[in-house]
Amino acid sequence: MPSISDYFCDAEVQKITKIETYKNHPLAPFLKFNHTSTFNDFNCIYENTLDGMRLASVHDSKWFSKIKEILLNDAYENTSSALSELRAYGCLKRAFFDFTMEPISKGKKSSPDFSIEYNAEKLFIEVYCKNINGEMLDKIKEYEIQDFTNSKNITITPFGIPKKNENITENVIHSLAQAKEKETQANYDFYSILWVDIQDNSIRQLIRPPSALPIRSWNGHYNSGELWYSCYGNKGLPILEGEDCFNYTLMRHDGRFNESGSKYDAIVFSLPKATIQFENPHSKKKLSNNLRYWVFKIPWFKLEYSWLKFPNNDLIERINLEKKRIRSFCNFIRRRNGARHQN
Repeated sequence: MPSISDYFCDAEVQKITKIETYKNHPLAPFLKFNHTSTFNDFNCIYENTLDGMRLASVHDSKWFSKIKEILLNDAYENTSSALSELRAYGCLKRAFFDFTMEPISKGKKSSPDFSIEYNAEKLFIEVYCKNINGEMLDKIKEYEIQDFTNSKNITITPFGIPKKNENITENVIHSLAQAKEKETQANYDFYSILWVDIQDNSIRQLIRPPSALPIRSWNGHYNSGELWYSCYGNKGLPILEGEDCFNYTLMRHDGRFNESGSKYDAIVFSLPKATIQFENPHSKKKLSNNLRYWVFKIPWFKLEYSWLKFPNNDLIERINLEKKRIRSFCNFIRRRNGARHQN
């Protein structure tokens, strides 16, 4: 059975797996992994990564060689980003196999990672790797080098340390909304997608597909959907977190696709077993039916969790309806149970 270690010589495998820092090389778990058919997150991430390597080594060997050079660098953020690009490449190549798909060479001018072209239609994709917050990495490093005869416990918050009066859900929402915040890689003329990879080993279990829903509930607990809010939330929208939503906070920033405008026409969140698309309701650029058909063919695509201008161009109305439902729900709970929101 093919494996990720097949793409590295023994010396390279040894170099990667011997790195002993407070954050090990993101490729190391794959090289030490005994692959099984178990359908869990790690197995799926392994398969997604292997598929990208398999396709890139055949169809874009020069680009794959450059990615491999990065993977042999022991800087975690660079190698983690390279793995994200490989997974995105594999997904896109599977769907757009008969199209002209090319990795874009990096130059002085900011540019996206991939272009897809068919006749006169073009699609541009910028890949962003979401991994553990750098501030938290420093805390982990400090913890691991301390004298354990007088050690202190630390709280791990992978998306960053919440600010004053900020709950964990809002902290995650804000972190996701800030991905590639300057948007310098977006294309002004053609449909542009920001592809957010959430498969890094440091956060792979923290975001689940139901986070694409405005609200998710379980056994009396109500939580706001971090993915949905990061795209469509706005200042003042209640953020739910916890039992019976007796307490809630009000969002203190806008989501990416609020009325202020974003250069991206869509965001794709790539999870181990789910590919979820959020379209920008205010974008004037349209994804043609021809391209949309192949977007639906992307591996793990989840139509039931995606928010699209399809089949009707009524996405703004659906978003506004959900916001009205959220506010009405919180007001109802507050009136019935004396709930209060935190300022």
